[in-house]
Amino acid sequence: MVADSPRVSVFVTCYNCAKRITRTVEAILANDFADFELLLAEGGSADNTLEVIEALAARDQRVRVLSGVPAPQAAKMNAMLKAARGSLIVSCDDDCTASPGWIRAYVEGSAKWPGMLAGRVLPDGEGVPLGVKRTMHVEVWPPSFYNKAMPWRRCRGLNFAVPAAIARDLGGWDEGANYAVDMDFALRLMLAGHTIVYLPDALVYHKTLPDWAAFVRKRAHGARAGMRHLSRKYPLKPHAWCSIAIAFGWWAATLLAGLVTFRPSRVWLGWASLCGGFKGLFGPPPSSGHISTWKAGEKAPTAKP
Repeated sequence: MVADSPRVSVFVTCYNCAKRITRTVEAILANDFADFELLLAEGGSADNTLEVIEALAARDQRVRVLSGVPAPQAAKMNAMLKAARGSLIVSCDDDCTASPGWIRAYVEGSAKWPGMLAGRVLPDGEGVPLGVKRTMHVEVWPPSFYNKAMPWRRCRGLNFAVPAAIARDLGGWDEGANYAVDMDFALRLMLAGHTIVYLPDALVYHKTLPDWAAFVRKRAHGARAGMRHLSRKYPLKPHAWCSIAIAFGWWAATLLAGLVTFRPSRVWLGWASLCGGFKGLFGPPPSSGHISTWKAGEKAPTAKP
């Protein structure tokens, strides 16, 4: 039985996930920290996701379903932020499997550090990881210039925690950010002077893509959308342009490393990311979504019922 004011609100955005969401929900409910509510926001699915999550909610009072929310991830995050009763938001994707101590790690971390917390992500089974595996076990990242320049290195949207008060003060998630929702949120958070803390014990396992081709296509699309969003929304912010420069340097280093070590997969990944990034900076808009003109500090658009 969940309290009227649980300590933690767990967010999971749901989209075409009928085949995998049960595993995600069961892993969260099996966590060794019980004082939480689980919010599942669904909308736009072409399968029977809503039916599956409603059945899961009927089995456990901690589960609350928000249905009919617009498909963009940011709209679902904002709908859950509006409905959340907990003081700490903990979030993962609908294709993640949380470790048993996932929520507790964030609760204990939030007692030490008041800002945003980013957890560890490992690939779930065989396949190509999504490039989110944490390789540096750095515990505290203060809001220095370097960390403001690279928000996405720790703040992937598929595993993080943030006090609900901070998320509301920032205006929630930008519904025009399209693919760069998590990057935009982390950048605004650090520009506001908050810290980001890496918690390797807050571990989730993420579904892997089936092959290198799918992985590279996702990276190229992400590079294009991310570069376009940063350059348009923050045209005069040095932190954003430093982010862009570091990203291009990283992709170029990946390409060079592949050439030196004779690893075609690295060459392909570096080249695709560079091409995607240049298309984002100088090419036409992506075929879907739009570029937001929403400014940091403004309230994000609320989700329509």
